[in-house]
Amino acid sequence: MVATGMLAALGVMLAGASGLFLMVSWSSGERGGGRAAGALALDERSRWVARLRKGCPPLLPLARKLLMMTVVRRATEDVSAVLERRLWGEGGQGAPILDRAAVLSILVTGALAMALVAGALTGSSVCAIAVASGSMMALFQVARADQEKCGEALREEVPEALRSMNVCFRSGLSLQQTLKQVSHELGGTLGRLFEVAAQRLEMGAPTTEALEAMRGFDRAPELSFVAVALDAQHQSGGSIGAVLEAAQESVESELGLRRSLRVQTTQAKLSARIVTVMPFVLVALFSLMSPGFLDPFFSGWAGMALLALALAMDAAGIIIVQRMLKADEE
Repeated sequence: MVATGMLAALGVMLAGASGLFLMVSWSSGERGGGRAAGALALDERSRWVARLRKGCPPLLPLARKLLMMTVVRRATEDVSAVLERRLWGEGGQGAPILDRAAVLSILVTGALAMALVAGALTGSSVCAIAVASGSMMALFQVARADQEKCGEALREEVPEALRSMNVCFRSGLSLQQTLKQVSHELGGTLGRLFEVAAQRLEMGAPTTEALEAMRGFDRAPELSFVAVALDAQHQSGGSIGAVLEAAQESVESELGLRRSLRVQTTQAKLSARIVTVMPFVLVALFSLMSPGFLDPFFSGWAGMALLALALAMDAAGIIIVQRMLKADEE
C-alpha cells in the first residue's frame, strides 16, 4: 500500500512538474536569428494574450496581495518575461506588458488544481501541498534560469553593437543612419532598441528623447553610457570613435570576468536550485511512507513553533544562497 502511494505521489509530482516545464519551454520558444524569432502566429498569439490578460478573476485579489512580497513578485516577473518573449519574440521591446497579477492568478490556479489531483490520488493533504509547492518552485527556478541565459546572451551582443556603430561613424553616416544600420545588423532585442531610437529621430524627436530607450534598458546597462556619449557628441560635436572603442574594450573585459565567474558558480547555482525543491519532494514522500510523521508538530504549541522555525530557517537559507549567487549579476 505504501509503495502504491509513493508511486502515485511520484507520478503526480512528475506530471505536474513536467506540465509546468513544458509551459516554460513552450514559452521560451526558439532562439532564432530573426527579430520575430520564437513569436507565435498572430491569431494564436491573440488567443494566448486574451487568456493571460484575463487571468483567473476569483484569484486576482489574492494574486495582488501575494505580489506585495518581493520574492513572489520577482518570480512572477521572470515567468511573465518568458511569456512575453514567446508571445512577441526577442524583438518585442515595445510590446504590451502582461499584467503580473493575472499571470500569478493563473499560476495559483494551476497549483490548486495539482493539489486537488495529488490529494485525490494519495489521500494526503500534506502530500498535496508539497506537490503543488514543489512544482511551483520548480517552475520559478526554470524561469529564472531562462532569464539569466537570455540576459547573458544579450550582453554578449553589446560589443558587436559598439563595433558596428564605430564602423558606421567612421564611414561618415549620421546618427540616425547609424542607429538604423545597427538595428538591421543586430536584430532581436538590441536591434529593436536601436530601431526605436532611429524612428524617434526620423519623427523629429530630440536626441536625448530618442536615446531614452537605450538609456533606460536595464538588461544591458552598458548602453546607458553609450547613449549619454552619443547625446553629448551630437550636441557638442567631435569624434565618437575613441569613446566607442574604449567602451567596447571595457565591455569585453567585463564579459570575460562574468564568464569566469559564471563557470565558478554554475555548480553552486545548480545545488541551490535542487536544495530549493528537495524539501517539498521529501515532505511528499515522507507523508506517504509515514502518514502521521507530521502529527507531533500539530499536537501542541511547541511542535508548531518548531515547525515554523524549521520553515523559517529553510527559507532564510534559500534567500541567503540566492543573494550570494547574485554576485555575477551586480
